[in-house]
Amino acid sequence: VRFHHLMDPRTAAPRVTPFRSVTVLAGRAMDADAASTTAFGLSRADALGIVRRRLVDVDVIPLN
Repeated sequence: VRFHHLMDPRTAAPRVTPFRSVTVLAGRAMDADAASTTAFGLSRADALGIVRRRLVDVDVIPLN
């Protein structure tokens, strides 16, 4: 079992995910940092849906 340092707010336990990492491309490093924490563990479609509510110039690339 692989555990991550990011916590799942629904379970208060480390997020369990099939992804090893996520890359976020954004216009500003600060935006990419916040978006990568938000997007980790989500499908690409779900992650884009969430981060694009606040950021227009962003792309999410999960790696499993």
